Amino acid sequence: MKRKISLFCLLTFLPLFLTACHQEEDDLFATAVITLETGEDISITDVQAQAQFTNVNTRQVTTTADCKIRDGKCEVSVGLLRGAYEVLIEGVAECQGVQGVLSPQGYESVSSSRAQGVQGVREYRQFRAQSDYVELAGRGVNTAGLNIIFLN
Repeated sequence: MKRKISLFCLLTFLPLFLTACHQEEDDLFATAVITLETGEDISITDVQAQAQFTNVNTRQVTTTADCKIRDGKCEVSVGLLRGAYEVLIEGVAECQGVQGVLSPQGYESVSSSRAQGVQGVREYRQFRAQSDYVELAGRGVNTAGLNIIFLN
């Protein structure tokens, strides 16, 4: 009789103990780092931009202006809930081309409105970078790259 009660208790409580010992996932937030990529011949020396992250599921919007320059590229970082996002980044960048300033028609000559730099010509250009779907669902730091579209 004691064996049956012990066996019954073991079979009853063993699944409870096994399911109670799982690791909970409390990491709801992650850091998103978006790198803005330009052409080979252009590097960004200064930037002023605003980034808008819209959660695809909840439509919650998060904005930031935390833009930093690293190795001639702009990086935007923000803390977000993990998930999928639409990303829109707009701003003005000081660009420096190796051979000159890249315009929509090609390389232009230096004019009086541009400053001659050590490695090329500097020019302020409006830009936009956009993606309809960026997955930022991993733990810790999530990275993604967006191509810059120069508007002028």
